[in-house]
Amino acid sequence: MLEVRKESSFAPSYYENPRTRACCEAVSRVVGKDDAEVARLRRDLGPFILSEAVGVHMPTPYFYTMWWPWLQNFHGEVNMGYYNPYQYICYVWYDGALKKSMGY
Repeated sequence: MLEVRKESSFAPSYYENPRTRACCEAVSRVVGKDDAEVARLRRDLGPFILSEAVGVHMPTPYFYTMWWPWLQNFHGEVNMGYYNPYQYICYVWYDGALKKSMGY
């Protein structure tokens, strides 16, 4: 819902519509209390947002991520579902014994 509120830093086009504002307010009232209602509100708003064609998203280029084998529970992810670089850091750990066994 961050992309459809003009005051949000996640909405670079400053797009907003009375219908999207009303949905944001309705979601705010029930978020954390009624997940089914949040899902219904968002599902109902989805086709409208798509019909508005707010942004034209270009394809992402190929990129490569490399890491040492002693970085455990890392699989190349660069964000956790939304743009928040380095959020994965709280889910990985360093295996010092493996690093030592590899001669480093």
